[in-house]
Amino acid sequence: MDDASNDKVLEEFRNAWKQEVQKKHITEKPQDKGEGSSNSTVEHTVEHTVDDIVEKTESLTTNDTPVTAMDHYVIAVDNERQGKLGKALDSYRRAFKLDPDIDYAYKKHYQDTILPSIQKDKDKPTKDEGFKHIVPLGKEYTAPSATRLDPLAELISSFANDPELSYIPQLDYKPVSVAKLPNEVMLHIVRHLILNSISTLPYFALTCKKFFLYSRDPSVWQYACFRVFKTPGMTLEQSRQYQCNQVLQYDGHWMRMFIDRPRIRYDGVYISTCHYIRPGASDTAWNKPIHFVTYYRYIRFFPDGTVLKHLTTDEPIHVVKWLVPGFHKKQCFHGKFLLENNDHIMIVMKDPSLKGETFNLSLKIKTTHRGRHNKLVWDEYTMPTWQVYTEEGRSSTLISYRDPNIRGESLYIAASVLSVDFSQKTYTINFVMQANGTLANEIGQLNQRITLRFSAIKSYDLETGDVLNPIQVTFKYDEGSEIDYPLDFYSGVFDLFAYYMNDTSQSIPITFHLDASITSFHFMPTLEHHQQYQNGTVLSDRISLKILTGRSTTTQGFSIFICILMWLLSLLMGLFGFQVVFRKRRADAHACMIGITTLFALPAVRSAQPGIPDVGCVSDILGYYWNMAIIACSSIAVIMCWVIRWEKPEPMLQRSVHPLPNNGSCTSVLTCVEPIRLTKVALELEWTIFTRFTVGVLTATILSTFYLVLTLRNSKRPLVVWEKLNKPLIKLFRPKIFSLLLGNVNPYSASIDMRISTFSRGFCTGFMRDRHRNRNPFKSIHATALATFAESVGELCLLSNLQPKDEISLMSLELEFVKKARGLLTASTDFTFEEGEEPTQEVKLQVVVKDRTLDTVAIAHLVWSVEQKSN
Repeated sequence: MDDASNDKVLEEFRNAWKQEVQKKHITEKPQDKGEGSSNSTVEHTVEHTVDDIVEKTESLTTNDTPVTAMDHYVIAVDNERQGKLGKALDSYRRAFKLDPDIDYAYKKHYQDTILPSIQKDKDKPTKDEGFKHIVPLGKEYTAPSATRLDPLAELISSFANDPELSYIPQLDYKPVSVAKLPNEVMLHIVRHLILNSISTLPYFALTCKKFFLYSRDPSVWQYACFRVFKTPGMTLEQSRQYQCNQVLQYDGHWMRMFIDRPRIRYDGVYISTCHYIRPGASDTAWNKPIHFVTYYRYIRFFPDGTVLKHLTTDEPIHVVKWLVPGFHKKQCFHGKFLLENNDHIMIVMKDPSLKGETFNLSLKIKTTHRGRHNKLVWDEYTMPTWQVYTEEGRSSTLISYRDPNIRGESLYIAASVLSVDFSQKTYTINFVMQANGTLANEIGQLNQRITLRFSAIKSYDLETGDVLNPIQVTFKYDEGSEIDYPLDFYSGVFDLFAYYMNDTSQSIPITFHLDASITSFHFMPTLEHHQQYQNGTVLSDRISLKILTGRSTTTQGFSIFICILMWLLSLLMGLFGFQVVFRKRRADAHACMIGITTLFALPAVRSAQPGIPDVGCVSDILGYYWNMAIIACSSIAVIMCWVIRWEKPEPMLQRSVHPLPNNGSCTSVLTCVEPIRLTKVALELEWTIFTRFTVGVLTATILSTFYLVLTLRNSKRPLVVWEKLNKPLIKLFRPKIFSLLLGNVNPYSASIDMRISTFSRGFCTGFMRDRHRNRNPFKSIHATALATFAESVGELCLLSNLQPKDEISLMSLELEFVKKARGLLTASTDFTFEEGEEPTQEVKLQVVVKDRTLDTVAIAHLVWSVEQKSN
C-alpha cells in the first residue's frame, strides 16, 4: 500500500509540474518575436537557487522530454557512462546554458537523494551477482581512535550478567534445538563463520541476545586475528606471539583490532576502473569522433603470498570468477607481495610474455565509507630497466635499486667483471662499495660493524672505523663446457648480502650496479632480490646475480669463417684428387706438394680462431677432423697416382733423328745430362714445398694479425693488448703491430716512429730511430720528439698499474737534457702505483732516455693526475 500511494503522489506532482512548464512556454511565445527576447525570458524564469532546483527535480526521470537544466545534465551523465561522448557534450552544453551552477545542484541531488537510496538497497540480497560503480563523494574516511570506549559495553555487561538469559522460542510449543548445544560448540561455529562469511555475522548477532554475546566473545575474535593477520611464511605459533604484542595497541580488544587494523582482503578482488579518451578517425572534416575507453585493473591476493594482476577491458562480471591461481592470459601478471608497516603492500610481479623484466608496485591500504580496508592507494610503480651486453667493447649497466632502511642506511656496490677464464670455468669481479646514510661518516669510515657475504664462498667482516676498499672475488661457473666452442655458454650464480654484526637479524639494503665489457665475450646478466620475513619484518635482503657468458658475435662469426675456409680448402683438394684418380688428370711433383702444404697449414688456420680450446670441441667435429681426413686422403691418392703412372723417359739417342756415332763421347754426354736433370727436379720439388709451407704459415699469421688488430684497435688496456700479441710468429711483429695500435689511440705518437720493446706491469721500455723528420736544424733529435717519446713511455707504464675506468691527465713535463741526442734512442721507466684514500692523486714518474752507447741523453720528470673512478 505504501508503494502504491507513493507512486500516486509522484504522478500527481509530475502532472502539475508539466502544466506549470507548459504555461511558462505559452506566456513566452509572444515575446519570441523580439530580438534576443527568448534568452532573456529564459534567464528570468530559470531558478537560481540550488534548493529550488533540487526540490523540483527529485523525481526526474529521463524517459520524458528534457526541459530543465537538471534534465539535460542527467541525460549527459547517462550518455557519458555509456560512452556516447558526442551526445553527452551536447547535453552538458544545454544544461550549463540554462544554469551555470547545475553541477553543484546535481552533486547535492546525488548526495541527498541518489546515494541514500543506493545505501538502502546495498544490503538487500540479490539473485545475480552484479557489479555497481559508485563514485564516492565527500570527505575521506577517517578511522576512529584505537583506544575509544565501546558504546555497547554496558549493554553487553547487562546481557552477560543476566542469570535468566536463555533462548526464547518463537512458538511456545516448539522447543529451541540449538539450546542443546554447549557454549563451546557454538563458539567454534562462530569462529568459522567469521573466517568464511564475515558479512553474515551482523544478521547472526541480531537473532537473539545469546547470539549477540557469542558474536562479541573475545576468544572468537582472537581466533580470527591469529589467522587473518598471519603473513605468508609465518607459522600459526609465530602469528600468535606477534598478534599478542599487536593487540596491546588496541587496549587488548581483539574485535577492535580485527575491525580497525589494516589487512589484506582475501575474500574479494580489488578493482580499479580507468578511463581515457582517444580521437577517432572520420571521413569528413566537420565530424571528429571521440572514443571514451574504459578498462579495468584487477588485483587479487592469496593467503600463500602470491598475487594476480590482470589488465583488460572486460567487465568485472566476466572476469572475477576466473581470477584463481593458475590463471594465464594476455596482460596477466603473477608475483608475490609483502605487507610492511601494517598498511603498505610491496608487490613484485612478472609478465610471462616479458621475460627479464620485473614490475614493482607499492600500495597502501585504506578504508572508505562503503567498507573497511576495501581500497588500495597507488604509492609507487617502478619497472627497473636492465641493459644486457649485446655488443663487444661497449659498457652497459645493470642496476637494482633498494630504498634505505628506516635509519637511512644503505650500501652501494659497483661491480665490474675483470676477467673470464673458460678453461678454468671462473670469472673475477671487482666490487667497489660505498656506505650511505649513518652507516659511515663524512670521510667514508664505518660507524658500525658489518659483514659482507658472497654466497658461501667468502665473507668479509668490517670493523668500526674501517674504510671500504675494493674487493676482488673469483667465482665458479656452474654450467658450461669448452667442448661446445664457439657456441659454448657458461652460467654462474652468486648471492650478495650484508648485515650488522651486532644484529644479524637486520639486513642492510643494497643498491647493486654491474658494469662489464670484455673483448671477445658476451654477457647476459640478470638480478633478483630475495627477501625473508618473520613477524612481518624483513630478516634478510640478498641479491642474486646470474651471469650467462658466451662468445661475442665477432668471435662466433670469425670462427664460422675459419670453418668455412677449411671446408673450401679440403673440398678443393678432394676435387683435385678425384680428377687425378678417376679422370686421369696428369699429376706432377708440384701438384703433390699442394696437398702436403695444405695439410701442414690447416692446424695453423684452426689456431687462428680466438680463444679456441684444445682439439676436440664441436668446431673440430664439424670441420677440422673431416678437413684433415679429406686433405690427407686426397694427397696420398695424388702421390700414389704420380708414382704409379710414372714412365721411364726415352733415351736421347732414340729420340734423335740422326744416329750418333758409337764412340765414347756419346756415353759421357748422357752421363752428365741425367744427374743435372734429376738435380733440377729435386730443387724444384724442395722449392715448391718451401713456398707452399711459407704461404700457409704467412696466411694464418696475417689472418690472426688482422683479427687482433680489428678487435684491439679501440682497447684502453695497453698491457692486455701487448700480452695478446704474444703468439707464435705474431710476436715477431709485435713492436710494429703495437705501434700501429698505439698510433690509432694516440695519433701524435705515430709521428716520431717509436716502438715498444719490453712492456709489463709497472715497467716499460721503448726505442726511437733517428729519422730525418725527428731532427732539428743542429742535426740532432728535436726536443719535442724527445718529450713525446718520454711522455708515451711514461703513460704506458702508468696505465699498466691502473684500472680500465681510471682516468689520467698530464699536469707537468720537465726535460733535463744531458747531451745531444743522435742515433738510436731508448727510454725506460719503472713505477709502482700505490692506491690512496683520495679519489684524485698526483703521481710523479721519471723516464730516462739513453743512446746507443748507453749514455744518458735526457731525463723526463712527469707529473700525472690520476682519478680513480673504480673506487
